Amino acid sequence: MSSSIDLARYRAFRHVFRREIHFTASRLVAAKRCHYDVLGVAKNASAQEIKSAFYAKSKKIHPDIADAASTERFVELKSAYDVLRRPADRKLYDMKLRSPEEFAHYQYRRRQQRRAGPRDFAYANPYSKYDHEG
Repeated sequence: MSSSIDLARYRAFRHVFRREIHFTASRLVAAKRCHYDVLGVAKNASAQEIKSAFYAKSKKIHPDIADAASTERFVELKSAYDVLRRPADRKLYDMKLRSPEEFAHYQYRRRQQRRAGPRDFAYANPYSKYDHEG
């Protein structure tokens, strides 16, 4: 009997649990260093500036050139460059920096669109404006 009560309680308050999980996840993401700070560029830097900053820093901290302990720093640098060098990924990253809630809503909508197959979309009849009585 108690399991059915717990299930009913979960169904009634599942939106609260989802918010808490999202809030915790967004705080964990925010604890990481900003990609712009890792590369040492401004947030309005051009693609060429990002590329040159990556090449300059990677020459200094590459594990083959520097000590083996620089591997983690190089991986962080490479992941920052991979995000910022693509305009679409950079746009999403900037959205996540501006407001995590807006980014989470964007991800939710994208997930819903991917889950919805062609069967879920209503068929729009192009000739419907001609189907009238009269």
